[in-house]
Amino acid sequence: TKRWIESKKELTDLQEAKLISDYNSLKDRLNPHFLFNNLSVLKSLIRYNPADAEIFTQNFTNVYRYVLNSHEKKTVVLKDELEFLNSYIALHKERIGEGLDVSITVDEDALKKEIPPMSLQLLIENAIKHNIASKQQKLKIEVKSYPEYLMVKNNINKKETTYSTQTGLKTLKAQFKLLANKDIVIFDDDEFFIVEMPLL
Repeated sequence: TKRWIESKKELTDLQEAKLISDYNSLKDRLNPHFLFNNLSVLKSLIRYNPADAEIFTQNFTNVYRYVLNSHEKKTVVLKDELEFLNSYIALHKERIGEGLDVSITVDEDALKKEIPPMSLQLLIENAIKHNIASKQQKLKIEVKSYPEYLMVKNNINKKETTYSTQTGLKTLKAQFKLLANKDIVIFDDDEFFIVEMPLL
């Protein structure tokens, strides 16, 4: 019995270590490609619109500060995640413009609850990565709270060249399973893509 308990603990430790490794690799997404795109936008703003460049730089700083500060946290307060998300969305809006429409409706009680850090960023990033976002074909993303969960919904207008391994969603599922033994719910009906995450 003792050996069985030890082997179960080892398996759990291995699963947790793998999850942490996968999550850290997901955080690394923000490094090269994201950094390059935003530095290009910033360079253009500095030349043509210095006032907007200052705001953009502040949002850029907020995003990276949050990534560094949440590096070792298992969960964060939703209020903090949303503050980070607003800066993250502002960076994309500077690049995409009117093609990106994001609405956030979250009540006061939900703001005090917790989710894994950067989980909202993952879902927003997925929506932008996989769908067209232009003035003619807007990408509309809705974030809305309910008593027990948070919904992220986007319309679907898929890009032809996008490839997905769904690693991010798999890791998100594993996080909620490990943290609270809860599942995220995913709906995909070719018109809308919806993810419901438990509030912890």
